[in-house]
Amino acid sequence: MAMNFAQILEYTKRILPEKDGFEVYPFRLGSYNSQVGPEFKLPYEDNAAGFLVLSTPDMFDVAFQNWIKVQHELHGSFEDLQEMVANPIADFIKSRVDDLCEKFNGMNFEVFHDHSLHPNRKPKIVMCTCGHVSGAAYYYHPTNFISNDWPNVKDMGPNLKFIGVSLHPVYGGHFAFRFTVLFKDVVVPDGFVEPKPMKIALSDEEAREAMDLFNYNWRDSRFRDVGQPKKRYSECQMNYFGRPPADRWDIIREWCEEEVVKA
Repeated sequence: MAMNFAQILEYTKRILPEKDGFEVYPFRLGSYNSQVGPEFKLPYEDNAAGFLVLSTPDMFDVAFQNWIKVQHELHGSFEDLQEMVANPIADFIKSRVDDLCEKFNGMNFEVFHDHSLHPNRKPKIVMCTCGHVSGAAYYYHPTNFISNDWPNVKDMGPNLKFIGVSLHPVYGGHFAFRFTVLFKDVVVPDGFVEPKPMKIALSDEEAREAMDLFNYNWRDSRFRDVGQPKKRYSECQMNYFGRPPADRWDIIREWCEEEVVKA
C-alpha cells in the first residue's frame, strides 16, 4: 500500500524510535542536490522526499546489545552467533532497514547506507550534506575557516582529501549517519521547510581543531568531544568502536556470557 509523506515519517519513527537510539529527519531532494557537486546529484525531482536516519549513543547501549542477546539465544551458542553474524553493527542496522522495506513494498524507493559506494569508491550519497540540509547536524566545511596556515594538508596520506566534520547539537560527534531512504513518487507537503541545523558555539580555532582531529586522528575519537556534547558514547561503546573489527567479538562474548549466567 502506497503511503504519503506523513505516513512514511510516522512509520519510520515507529520502527526506529528515539528510545532505541535513532533520529529521523525528512528533507527535500532539491535541497540536497543544490548543495552538492554534479558528480553527487541524484536523479530526483526537487520536491521528492528523503528521510535521513542517524544513530545516537543509545543505539549501541540499548537496541544493539538487546539484538545481540536475542541473536545469541536464537543461534544457541557464541560460536554459531559469530559464524552467522558476519558484521554485527551492519547486520543489526540491516534488520531494521528490512523492517522498513517490508512496509514500503510496492513503492518506488531507494536505500543508501553510510557505506554505499560506486565502483570508483565515491559515495553514492553525501551523508553530511543530508545531515546539514535536513537540520540533523551542522556540517563544518573547511572552506569557511581557511587561514594562511590552515589547513595543513602535508600530513595527509596519498589520495586523501581534507574534509569537514558534522557535529550534532546534543551529541557532538557521538552519533553516526546510518542510511537514507529516498522516494521518487512521494512529495513533501506544500510549505514544508527543513529546520536549519543548530550550530554548536565554537570559535574558529575550535572548529579547525575539530576538523584536524577528524582528519588526522579520527581513530582516537577526540573529535567527538569538541564543543562539550551533552551526551556521549559509553565507555563500552568507545572501547568497541576503537578496536579492530575482529577484536570486537571479545566484548560481544562478555555480553553473551552474562546472559548465560543470568539464565
